[in-house]
Amino acid sequence: MQSTIDELLALQRADGGWSQTIPDLKSDAFATGQTLYVLSLAGYTAARPELKRGIDFLVATQSPDGSWPMISRSTPDARPGARNS
Repeated sequence: MQSTIDELLALQRADGGWSQTIPDLKSDAFATGQTLYVLSLAGYTAARPELKRGIDFLVATQSPDGSWPMISRSTPDARPGARNS
């Protein structure tokens, strides 16, 4: 498991976040939050510099209304947000 965690940590972007796809998209709140969650399940805490930078990314990119900017992506049927049946 440690090698997978090391790989995940190595994917952290310079801005402190993680991306949903490598290398296409920029860091985003969803991928960063999911990564921080998984690392916390593995026992990592905010005392670790990588996690602190991830948290700082989330704080820096949060909008005043509490949301985060996200780029809508099409689903396989080419409609943004469409559900697969």
